Amino acid sequence: MNEPTEYATTQDTMGCDYRIIADTLTLHGFAMNHSSARNYVIRGLKKIARRVLQSYDLDATDAKVHLIARNPKFQAALAEILRTLDDDVVLK
Repeated sequence: MNEPTEYATTQDTMGCDYRIIADTLTLHGFAMNHSSARNYVIRGLKKIARRVLQSYDLDATDAKVHLIARNPKFQAALAEILRTLDDDVVLK
């Protein structure tokens, strides 16, 4: 499978990169390298992508889910949704 290697950037999502995630987890006692952090994040994104596709009765094959989960636009959109939800909770 020929897939893009780009990821949503820190600027795009106002978050942190995989190395920072790994370093933070390691400091809290969970030994982690950036590759493992990326794998955990992508695994979680795949679960979300699959559920979204299924809720719209769209193709939810493993290959399609994988492509969507790794897509920087999907990652940025999800970050924006979560940020909006967080803002709503804080404001209430």
